[in-house]
Order: sequence, then structure tokens, then C-alpha cells
Amino acid sequence: GAIDVTAVARVAETHLAKALRLARSIVGSPDDARDAVQEAFARVLDRSAHFRGDARVETYFFRVVVNECLGLLRRNRVRRLLLSVWSRTLPATTPAHETGSDAVQLRAAVDVLPAAQRVAFVLRHVEQMSVAEVAAAMGIGESTAKTHLSRALKRLRLAFAPRSES
Repeated sequence: GAIDVTAVARVAETHLAKALRLARSIVGSPDDARDAVQEAFARVLDRSAHFRGDARVETYFFRVVVNECLGLLRRNRVRRLLLSVWSRTLPATTPAHETGSDAVQLRAAVDVLPAAQRVAFVLRHVEQMSVAEVAAAMGIGESTAKTHLSRALKRLRLAFAPRSES
């Protein structure tokens, strides 16, 4: 059945901060994140009559947010490349007292993960979603979500592995 417009508004209001954090972690820019969440909300409202009801409204909303963010990244490949380069040079251009920050290093490492791995990692470990919720939000199977998570964690472990000096 169709989604009730008030239900969509309630979901958007209740989960706005989470949706903005999620979008920000995917697209990098607070402005782009706001645009993606706003577009996702409009898209859910526009398509509310076509909602199949096989997922919770919240899950459907987050899936649309993720899809909007990924679409934005696809439309802005050059911009994403520049952000990626910037995030890799962040430690070198950041004042010394900030470069030791694990948070800065983790953010830079997450920013250069492939998009699907970055989205899966953020949904699972930042937004605290279950693997099933991650899969639903990304529109993929649970085994694929687990693969993206495993690969993301492997890359992050390598990024933080102690370097042997030779």
C-alpha cells in the first residue's frame, strides 16, 4: 500500500539528524548532504503511492537517501576525485597538534574507501544499523553487504597497521 504522507513526515522528522549524518559521511559536504536528504524526502513523497510495503518506511527512506547520495557522487565524479585527493593530503596540511588525531586519520581513511564499502561501513559502524538494515538501505543482499563491510574493515586495518621501518 501507499505510504501515508504524515508517516513520511514523521519518519523524516524523527530521523533527520541520522539521515544528514549518513548523507554527510557519503558525500562529504554538509550542503550536498542537505540537498540529498531533501531530494530523498521529496522522492519518497512523490513515489508514496507506489510503495510496496515490503519494508518499513524508515528503511525505505534511508535506502532513498543512500541512492540520492550515490547518484550525487556519480554526477560529481570530478568533485569526488578532488575530495579524495584532499582527504589523502589532509594529514600533511593539518597543524601538527591535529595530525595525531585518530578521528582525523580514520575520517581520511574512510573517505578514500570505494563508495559501496564506505556506505556499508558508515551505515553499520557509525549509524549502528544491523547488517540486514545496511543491505536494505543499500538495496543489496545481506551477503553482499557483509562482503562490502569485510573489505572496508580489511582496508582500514591496513591503513592503520604499524609500518615496519626498513
